[in-house]
Amino acid sequence: MDGFFLYILFSICMFIVMALVISKKEKGRMGSMQRMVLAMGSAMSIGLTIGVLAGAVFKGSLFESTIISMLLGVTAGILCGAFFGLLPAVEGAMSGLMGGMMGAMLGEMLTVTEAATMLMILLLLCSCSIMLGFAIRSEKGKVKMTWIWKPIVVLLFLGGYLAFGINLSEDIGKKPSSEEHHH
Repeated sequence: MDGFFLYILFSICMFIVMALVISKKEKGRMGSMQRMVLAMGSAMSIGLTIGVLAGAVFKGSLFESTIISMLLGVTAGILCGAFFGLLPAVEGAMSGLMGGMMGAMLGEMLTVTEAATMLMILLLLCSCSIMLGFAIRSEKGKVKMTWIWKPIVVLLFLGGYLAFGINLSEDIGKKPSSEEHHH
């Protein structure tokens, strides 16, 4: 497996852990609809990313990529809503299932370089859905002045992280030249 795909896999795991931490920590500060929206949004974006990754890795085998991405999407969805309660966990599972299924179909239709670009876009979507948890939580209380600086810091961190991923994706789909290929 390529370094870029490992980067995407690591990022997905990181987003799942972040969703778990937010759901455990912020459960009491959110209403039931806010918890369901966060579980659904996180699970759908993570499921889409898993699906596109599986579609790109298992190119030519839509059945395998769909089954794998659906199972991983359901698992991610349950984890995203686990600490919020039963209904958010079920909502997360169904959203992860649907995202995994759609992502696998999309990943199957894209070339490897297009899939790499799509995966970077989906990582941005994942990070936005995770950040939604903080925005939803702050809706209940008064927004503090530190919220002006937090998005700037997060944007700089996320920009650097995604630039690293784009750097890794540049080698995707390139065939080694005859000079680099040794027997």
